Amino acid sequence: MRESVEHCYRRSALKDPVFMAGAIALYTCVLTAPAHAYLDPGTGSFLFQLLVGALVGGIFVIKSYWLRLKNWFSGSVNNVEKVDKTDAPDQKDHQ
Repeated sequence: MRESVEHCYRRSALKDPVFMAGAIALYTCVLTAPAHAYLDPGTGSFLFQLLVGALVGGIFVIKSYWLRLKNWFSGSVNNVEKVDKTDAPDQKDHQ
């Protein structure tokens, strides 16, 4: 009785994600037809700009969230020092 219960819980090859990923990769690499496509030189520079833009944008997002997290742990509301109004020049002096 015990052997039949264990047999029911065994995974089949089609339900195994590693097997399915390997089968899809094999199918994609071996059985696809050539595309006969043309990539002009501007495509490379476009992809390079896309990569640089994604990197710079990602760095900006990480920096923004890092500063928010750092400020939250330090308890400060704003890292920018507030300028004392007495130090600011008056508008009358520039006229």
